[in-house]
Amino acid sequence: MVRELGIQTSADELFAIRQESLSFLGIQQNRSTVEIRYKEVIKEVYKRLTNTEILLDTSFDKFKKLFHKADFVAETLVQFKNEQLISDLGHLKKTGKRIYLLSDYYLSKKIVLKILEFHKMSHLFDDVFISCSLRKSKEDGAIYPYLLKRTNAEAGQTLMIGDNKKSDGQNAVKFQIKTIHLSHFSHKLRNKKNLFGNDENDFKKACQDIESKCIKSDHPLSEYILHFYFFTERLYIQSRKAGIKNLFFLAREGFYLKKLFDRYQEMNLFESEYKIRTHYLKVSRQSAAQVALK
Repeated sequence: MVRELGIQTSADELFAIRQESLSFLGIQQNRSTVEIRYKEVIKEVYKRLTNTEILLDTSFDKFKKLFHKADFVAETLVQFKNEQLISDLGHLKKTGKRIYLLSDYYLSKKIVLKILEFHKMSHLFDDVFISCSLRKSKEDGAIYPYLLKRTNAEAGQTLMIGDNKKSDGQNAVKFQIKTIHLSHFSHKLRNKKNLFGNDENDFKKACQDIESKCIKSDHPLSEYILHFYFFTERLYIQSRKAGIKNLFFLAREGFYLKKLFDRYQEMNLFESEYKIRTHYLKVSRQSAAQVALK
């Protein structure tokens, strides 16, 4: 997102601005942060970026679109499916049971549905209920009577399955809803382990692994692709920050660099408005030298 917008800030700083915006809205509205509408968070982040002139010449609609995409990618990269639970839900679905997804979540229902489709799980659920869209949460239990009424379900014939003892268990029981607690110990342990580590060390190891594979490949000097990749990425980022919309690559070495740059944009699935147009300019070394002297 930082890359496409071409803004002078880091991903960590942008995340901090988002968290500050969410906390501010929670205090302002006297609500839990899981009940703050997703669009309101995006608006607050956009306002802070534009007021501090970090973000310039970008409409709210464009910003919102990128925000949605960034959240979708970030979530799907760290999620793991519980295959056993999916299998059990599929069996229940075949027996005619109605299944609903209920979550205290900061993302909109639209994005959650997109994530379910990505994981090929959307067919399991009759509907999806998200706290930030409804402004009601499992956290305080207010969402349970709403859900029973909305789905025309009887509490005694309703089962809540979840991994939070209070939100999914105790608060559901208050409304005579039966519950099953999933410990998900292995999943939680894996998620905690993912929080540890050193980005710099991980980065070095990834580069070393790629270099090692390239050296052993049948393509001589292919390990240099790492240098070309980082050069290409930095060129894109700096060009976006500078507002450059056209890049000219000079003959003859520039032809390969142009191909790499085009491939980089395709690989990252940039939409047309965030792509930089590239051109191959045939010039002689002598003429280029004359231009450089000016």
